Amino acid sequence: METSKKPKMAALVLGLALLVSLSVLAWALWQNYWWRRSVDLVADEAGASWAMSSFRRGRLTIWEINPTNDFPRFSGRRDGPFEIWLDEYQLEAHNRQMRYMYEHPERFTIGQDERKQAQQGSAANRSQPIRSETNTTSAAAGSDR
Repeated sequence: METSKKPKMAALVLGLALLVSLSVLAWALWQNYWWRRSVDLVADEAGASWAMSSFRRGRLTIWEINPTNDFPRFSGRRDGPFEIWLDEYQLEAHNRQMRYMYEHPERFTIGQDERKQAQQGSAANRSQPIRSETNTTSAAAGSDR
């Protein structure tokens, strides 16, 4: 009788271990799904925002993947009005937003009235100190000349 209890007990323990393992795996997959979804949403928002900033400055860029790249660089190619830049990752949201803004520029350019309002608003805030870091030269940089 004793020998028949041991295999049943081992099967029960292994069955419980399997259920616990599958539960942990399901939980990890669920967490991974939501983590990836969150990261994708943040990346899409960042890419669209970057595209809007570039578009308003007059830069029409599209990004392509080049995993051997150490830093972003211009490929020397164009796709219609867009410069093709290379980076180690591709910004799909940026490319989508850039193409959409190019097709519908009236929705994304600042009109004369809005520009005047922005200038008036900045003129009203000139009494506040603004720290400018453009064209600053460090002492070390000046000593090389």
